[in-house]
Amino acid sequence: ALPGGAGTGFHTVNAPKSRVDGAEFEFHAKASADLEILSSLGLMSSKYVELTLHSGEYQAPGVLRVCCVGNKLIQAPPVNASLGIDWRFAHAGAGDFRLLVDGNYYGKQYFDAFNTERIAQGAYGVANARLSFESSATPALAIGAWVKNITDRQYLAYGLNQKDLDTGSLGFDYALVGEPRTYGVDATYRF
Repeated sequence: ALPGGAGTGFHTVNAPKSRVDGAEFEFHAKASADLEILSSLGLMSSKYVELTLHSGEYQAPGVLRVCCVGNKLIQAPPVNASLGIDWRFAHAGAGDFRLLVDGNYYGKQYFDAFNTERIAQGAYGVANARLSFESSATPALAIGAWVKNITDRQYLAYGLNQKDLDTGSLGFDYALVGEPRTYGVDATYRF
């Protein structure tokens, strides 16, 4: 709310203290001269150690302070992982045919410090693929066709709690929907 409690508006509050513990692992293997396997795993535990919202001059009458201690940090899924293969499956005199397939997994994440469930994004995965021909000549030409989000998985990329009186009172929540299935072709010329 704006000063005096009139209208709607936004203000940013920095959390005085938070804690993040985690680990990342990567694996890259060249199974053969034509096949590479790539994978990664990220594990994270995040929480607010100090954070109380709705206090000070912008506090509307009757709105209590909300303690967010122990809540998960914004856009901090506890698990994220990826797996991909890069396979040169055919060799021709003019160049190589290549298939790249990858998938990414993201654990549940929240988009506000209150950990509001209705705008949280549950765990989800997205898969992508690219088929290409890469010439062996110099200068080189590569032509490819690709699909992103093959299964057309619907997910939220971001959300704002604007429905509640104490978080903006627009009467509805705001969400940025993730990219749907997209496909296309591309060409690269290297000289």
